[in-house]
Amino acid sequence: MAYLGKSPSQGVRNRYYFTASGGETSISGALTGGTLTFSDGAYVDVMLNGVTLVAGTDYNTTTANTIAGLTALSASDIVEIVVYDVFSVFSGNVNSDFNVGEDLTVSGSITSSAGATITTADNSTQLTLKSTDADAAAGPRFDLTRDSSSPADGDNLGRIRYMFDNDAAEQTEGVRLDAVLTDASDGTEDVSYVLSTRAGGSVGERIRIDSDGLKFNGDTAAANGLDDYEEGTWTPVGNAASGGNPTFTVSSAHYTRIGRNVHVTAILTDVNTTGTTSNQVFRIGGLPYTPDTADTFGSVVTSLIDMDNVNSSVVMADASENVLTFFNQRHNQGGATPQLGRTNIDHQHIIDDESDFYFSITYITNQ
Repeated sequence: MAYLGKSPSQGVRNRYYFTASGGETSISGALTGGTLTFSDGAYVDVMLNGVTLVAGTDYNTTTANTIAGLTALSASDIVEIVVYDVFSVFSGNVNSDFNVGEDLTVSGSITSSAGATITTADNSTQLTLKSTDADAAAGPRFDLTRDSSSPADGDNLGRIRYMFDNDAAEQTEGVRLDAVLTDASDGTEDVSYVLSTRAGGSVGERIRIDSDGLKFNGDTAAANGLDDYEEGTWTPVGNAASGGNPTFTVSSAHYTRIGRNVHVTAILTDVNTTGTTSNQVFRIGGLPYTPDTADTFGSVVTSLIDMDNVNSSVVMADASENVLTFFNQRHNQGGATPQLGRTNIDHQHIIDDESDFYFSITYITNQ
């Protein structure tokens, strides 16, 4: 069993000597080396004239601080007693360097008031945080805590850096991750997360995530925050201004939203306007997001539309009605110089169960 005793300045063992007068069978009290004291007889060695005695046979330590059960000593016999400190787990402070050459296992927590460095000579993992908890809560956890007595807006809450050596053997920062407290007010706290990288010899901000959304290259303007991205499907439906609504088969209908920009596409086949008002404009509702006040335009490919002099078809996001309206640009033959004009695609221009619409449009939303 390994021995851990006092530090060398206090002695790792106590040695006592006793010179017999003759006839003694026990030794205790004041001896050469001090008063005989021990707390555990298992940590006591006894030698008679240089010969080690056998504990429990040649002597016993049943009585506290006493070597007893000796065969009667002869005059001038010299008894040497060595008492070792009892093993105990260290629980004090280490005020200087402390080296551990092998694995170190700690069953409690570790608190340090200074930095720590973990160095390996290979590419093995330097630090592993492991949780053996079987529940669904988060774990293991890694906390960076800024315990400030006077928190304020603009405080940097923590930084993670990726360091490397350049070809001049200079330690250089390559990537930086910062958490910044932008609002320290209780109940309305805001924090931004900033990613910076080195380019052209200097570190600059590339991405910022804050309450406005995602920003790039050092931009902090709220209006420039990208706060939404999503993809999905939508369900086009006929939406006449009056009378019955046209029907159709939706072969596909998808949308992508990036910030306030919404891009929609759809393929509508076998359009049917039976029972509708013939002079109503062909309109589609069911948009995933409502268009903003400014109307925007997209492209359309139509099949089997009963109109003459068609130059191209156009779809418009009508913000006032929250619908898509379809019309054709056509040659205006009324003047000496042909000009382009706009003609709505009405229900009367659709060949029932044969007309198809393939369209895409990007519009702005405030939703």
